[in-house]
Amino acid sequence: MRETLERELIGSGERRLAFVTHGTAGTDQVITVASGDERWRGHGSDVFSALESVRRALEASGWLLAVEGARRDAVVSRMSRQMSAGTQVYRVRSGLPADFPTRDALAPNDEDLATVDEQRTATEAWFASLRERS
Repeated sequence: MRETLERELIGSGERRLAFVTHGTAGTDQVITVASGDERWRGHGSDVFSALESVRRALEASGWLLAVEGARRDAVVSRMSRQMSAGTQVYRVRSGLPADFPTRDALAPNDEDLATVDEQRTATEAWFASLRERS
């Protein structure tokens, strides 16, 4: 199944319309982002991994993709990777376990966006905050 969504790219104080296409190629999940004459592509074993891959390509061009899965506080669980192919993310807060509801990683969102590295650092800090609680 192939799905195309309208989303925004945000960078350097500007916004651009983008078309995000999600599909599969063999066993890989593939996400393609097209805006104007430019195209970026990412792939991975699940949707979240493919999203990280395409986000890195976008970051190299100065853009952030305005989706839930690009929030600083968005975390994908191992169970989500297995049960939903990584399509669902949690919003997390320091010291508190992940809470429902989950959100679609490709749903529109333009708040608290982060680079992949910033998001990974925030995720590590969240996990550390849970260990400190116990």
